[in-house]
This record gives sequence, structure tokens and C-alpha cells, in this order.
Amino acid sequence: MTVHQLPSPFAATTAEPLSHQMIRVRAEAAGIAVAHIAEFTDAVAAALAQAESVADGGEAYSVGVREVARQLAFRLEEAAHTLEVLRRREAGLPAMRF
Repeated sequence: MTVHQLPSPFAATTAEPLSHQMIRVRAEAAGIAVAHIAEFTDAVAAALAQAESVADGGEAYSVGVREVARQLAFRLEEAAHTLEVLRRREAGLPAMRF
């Protein structure tokens, strides 16, 4: 009878050292995060445009709806500004001037 050793699922499948794998995975995650933040920033900008449109919609919208949209637009504008400041800081770009 012959005994065969099954490969361990925990055995390294590559010759790449674990420290290099960790560096590579972190770099991949950072790249994915940059793309996700860009999508998020675009979504905030789209929501801001929609909120401003409703806030400026005149009597087509009720006063309460326009007020909620106005308040939301204000908050979204602040969020968009904060996201831009953070993006520039992380990219090593100079601070924005106002």
C-alpha cells in the first residue's frame, strides 16, 4: 500500500515571500480604494446637482421638499469640498485656495 500526501491548502502556492504578497495586496487595495473614492465623489456631485435642482424648482415642489433639498445641497456641498481637500492631500497636491 502506498501513502500519498495531499497538498495542504495552507502551503504557499508561489515562491513569493509573504511580506511581498502583503505589500502587493495593500497596493492593490489602495488602488481599488482610489477608484471607489472617485465613484463616491461622483455620486456626491450628482446628488448635489439633483438637490440644487429640486431646491430651485420653484412652486413645482412643495415648500417642505424645497427646504429639505436646500439643506441637503448645503451639506453635500460641504462633503464634496471635504472630499476634494482629502483627495488633494493624499495625492500630495497643494492645498486649495478660497
